[in-house]
Amino acid sequence: MEIVGFYESIQTGLGAAYLAEFENLMARVVGMPKIYRINRRSNIRVVSLFKFPYRIIFRENSDGVQVLAVSHKKEGLIIG
Repeated sequence: MEIVGFYESIQTGLGAAYLAEFENLMARVVGMPKIYRINRRSNIRVVSLFKFPYRIIFRENSDGVQVLAVSHKKEGLIIG
């Protein structure tokens, strides 16, 4: 992931910290997607990482969870 490389270039271990937080949050999203409120139509949910300025935009489907985007919090959230 490009984000991991970016953070690792800033400080050794920071990229690994980002990846660990992202993976832990994704495990929680997959395990309990309904704990996150619906933010947009079509059952789209958004959850933010705690230590990094990113959010995961996802929705449930028949196969489980579909990740639509991982976006920086400063970017606008535009979903058709």
